[in-house]
Amino acid sequence: MEYIDIYNEKVKELSDRIAFTDCTNFLTYKELDVESAKIYSYLKSKKIGKEDFVQIVLKRSVRIPASIMGVIKAGAAFVVLEDTYPEDRIKFIYSDCNCRIRIDDKLYDEIIANERPLSGYERTDNHDACYAVYTSGSTGNPRGVLHEYGNIMQNCNSFETWYDNRINNCAIFAPFYFVAGVLDIFHYITRGRTTYIVPHDITRDFVAVKKFIEENSIEEIFLPPSYLKIYPKPSDTIKVLYTGSEPANGLSYNGHPTLINFYAMSESGFVVLQSNLNKSYEVAPVGKPLLDDIKVCILDEDGK
Repeated sequence: MEYIDIYNEKVKELSDRIAFTDCTNFLTYKELDVESAKIYSYLKSKKIGKEDFVQIVLKRSVRIPASIMGVIKAGAAFVVLEDTYPEDRIKFIYSDCNCRIRIDDKLYDEIIANERPLSGYERTDNHDACYAVYTSGSTGNPRGVLHEYGNIMQNCNSFETWYDNRINNCAIFAPFYFVAGVLDIFHYITRGRTTYIVPHDITRDFVAVKKFIEENSIEEIFLPPSYLKIYPKPSDTIKVLYTGSEPANGLSYNGHPTLINFYAMSESGFVVLQSNLNKSYEVAPVGKPLLDDIKVCILDEDGK
C-alpha cells in the first residue's frame, strides 16, 4: 500500500471533516482532494512526474498541504519554502534541486481558477524522490537532504507505536521547510485529524501560541525543547506533546501530558528513535528504534 492509498481512504471516509485550517481559510478532506487534484492536473499538463522537482513557495496556509498532495498525486518531488524565506536562498534551492516549476500564490490562484480536477494518481516506487529539506544556510549555501517515497510510509508506521485515538485537533508549529512540518502533514492526514496551522506571526510569541493552543483545543503538537523549557505547565487540552531537533535535557511533565522525544527525523525522513520522557533526565535519552527493521549502532569517534 502506498501513502496515497491511505489518503484516498481518509478522503472517502471523512469528506466533510475539516482537514486543515490556517485560521483564515479551511479545507475539508473533500476540498483538499479537489484542490490537490487541480494541481495534479496542471503538473501533468506540463509533463511533470517522477524525479521532477516542484518548488512550493507559499504563505503559511492551507495551500501548502494541498500543493504537497498535488505533487504526490503527480508522483513528483517537492521542496517547500514559506514566503518568508530569503529570496536568494529560494533561488539557490530552485537551482540546486533542478526544479521544473515554482508554485507561488499567483500560480496557485491561476491553477484553482482554471484547472479541472484530475482523478487518479501516478504510481511511485519506494526509492523515487519525494521531497527535499534544506538547512537554513546561515553559514553559507543551504544544504539539502533528499527523502524517498518509502520514507512516508516508514513515518506513518513509526507513529503507530504511540497513536492515541482520542485525539481530534492537532497543530503544526514547525516551519514547513523543516522536516517536522512536512511529517506532521502526512501523519495528521493518515489519522484523519483536523489540523490547525499556527500563524507565522505568532510562532515567536510564547503567550500567543499558548493562547492559540487553548482557544482551538489543541490536543497534539510538536514543539522544540527550547520552547518547552518556558512552558512549565502545558494547556489542559494537550494530551500528547512531541519534541526533537534539539537535546531535551531536563524536560518532563511526569506523563501528564505524554511527552515524546523523537530523534533522527531530519536525516531519515521518519522517526527512527523514540523515548517517552515520563521523568526528567539530566541527559535525555534518544530512545529505541520504533520499527523492527531498524538497527541502531552506537559508535565512538573512530567508528568503533
